[in-house]
Amino acid sequence: MSAGELSEWEQLDGIEPIGWVRDDWHYARLMALYVNAHRGRAQRPHKASEFLIKWTRAQESEVQTDDQREAVVRTLAGISG
Repeated sequence: MSAGELSEWEQLDGIEPIGWVRDDWHYARLMALYVNAHRGRAQRPHKASEFLIKWTRAQESEVQTDDQREAVVRTLAGISG
């Protein structure tokens, strides 16, 4: 892939996201559709943006310790068993 083609793909991604950003919006829309279909008449409708995960740099770079991973495994084992 040439540098020019990569640049074109980056520009397209800025207009119409591809990858995980698009997936996040897709699932957020599905969640809003589901929740709104099951809400009471007196409740306000929810927007897809309310179901988006708010990623931060800290979350992206955070590394779990061995103890944290073991705690997750113990929790999951307790749920399933």
